[in-house]
Amino acid sequence: MKNKKIRRHPNVEDKIYAVLSNKSSNRWQCIVKVSADAGLRYEDVIQVLNESGKFVLSYGRKQMPVIATRERYRKEEPFLRKLLDAFNNKIV
Repeated sequence: MKNKKIRRHPNVEDKIYAVLSNKSSNRWQCIVKVSADAGLRYEDVIQVLNESGKFVLSYGRKQMPVIATRERYRKEEPFLRKLLDAFNNKIV
C-alpha cells in the first residue's frame, strides 16, 4: 500500500516552513515544538518530513530529533559542521 500524500492538507508543509523560517527562532527546532507552534498534529509533521525535500532532520544534544529548513541549513550552518554531519551521517 502506498503512503498517503499529505495533499489533503496542502498548507501543512507551508505552516511548518513558516515556523522554521522565523529568523528570531533557533535554526534547529524540536519536532514537538514545531507541531505545537504550527498548530498541527505531531503525526502530520512526521508525515510531511518523510515526504518533503524542504526539511533537514538531525538529532540534538540529547538525541532528540530536530528539524530545520534545507534552505536555512545550507545558508547558515557552518561548513565544518556540515562536513562533520556528513561524516557522522547525522543529516537525513
